[in-house]
Amino acid sequence: MKDSPVGPSLSIGKLILVPAVITLAVTILRLVGELENWSPVFFNKHAGGGGALIGISWLPIIFGPYFAWKLATAGDRPANTGKALGAILVGLAVFVAGGFAFFVSLRNPRSPNVLMMLLGVVLWIGSGFIARTAWRGLGSTLFAYAFAARIPVLIVMYRR
Repeated sequence: MKDSPVGPSLSIGKLILVPAVITLAVTILRLVGELENWSPVFFNKHAGGGGALIGISWLPIIFGPYFAWKLATAGDRPANTGKALGAILVGLAVFVAGGFAFFVSLRNPRSPNVLMMLLGVVLWIGSGFIARTAWRGLGSTLFAYAFAARIPVLIVMYRR
């Protein structure tokens, strides 16, 4: 399988390889920490990590700018900065709306509103595609990294 090109000399696979390996290492560290009952400050067993310091949710804050820098230095930049910022803001607004819909669906935990929950998930996914129109190379790289980061988590959760 050939990597999708994102720039003149970059491929998505090569760009996300090291961040994906680091993310996998953090995932394994978190699993071990939870199984060994290490400090909940660092390894909280609650869904989403409960604010624990060891986890992968903060890694895109580091790797996103890294991906952008690598792409920009390779010549892959948004065509129009103003349109790109507009698409990002619209994507962010749709993401927030999705979060609102999803969490409103959970008002009654015994009987969640499945349609609102589904709407929230669809809006979350759609927000990513909207933001991706701002900078296609970066958006594609972030989507690929998201899968590389979350698939191991799904496997670990399935095996538990």
